[in-house]
Amino acid sequence: RAYAVWPTPHGALAGACIALAYLYYGMVLGPRTWYSVWAAGARWTLGIATLPMVACFLLAWRCDPGMIPPQPEAVVVGVASGELRAEDLLAVAVSRKFARAKYSRMFSCYVARFDHDCPWISNAVGAGNHAYFVGFVTLCTVCLVSWDYTCARFIFETGMIVAAAARCVQFPSARLAQAGLAAAVAMHAGGNGTDLAA
Repeated sequence: RAYAVWPTPHGALAGACIALAYLYYGMVLGPRTWYSVWAAGARWTLGIATLPMVACFLLAWRCDPGMIPPQPEAVVVGVASGELRAEDLLAVAVSRKFARAKYSRMFSCYVARFDHDCPWISNAVGAGNHAYFVGFVTLCTVCLVSWDYTCARFIFETGMIVAAAARCVQFPSARLAQAGLAAAVAMHAGGNGTDLAA
């Protein structure tokens, strides 16, 4: 078995970040943007892509990446008969060398069509789980873009940027602060702010 039974620290961190993003969406963004027309497409995209993303992640993690088992008998017979030379062998895997196969030092296995060791999915990526890995990365990107779009539109539509800017600026008086906030809101709405600040 190549995969880590428990997630690697990288995999645990990635899972925790994704879980926190969905928790924030469920507790803050979802309820506050539920009736917004602009959020409907992103919400549907996120809803449709989430389950396949999780399935691809679990399959990329738990599937055999294409391990080539040790072949001590075949190696001994090949060396004894002269068919295999020293440069044809991979001693650490007790196997002959195959094209595009590589030994994974992180997961201690010889993997066919080895792509890379991926601590984020806690497995090597090779012939057996490459399609699941690509599916996970693609769907994760779709989900993140949908989530980011919803966050950006929520911040823009609710005026959180203007309110945060007003809190950060230290005005000498309350009247000047009120005028500055009114001007910022008017500029945000497309006006020049002179009629509200007066």
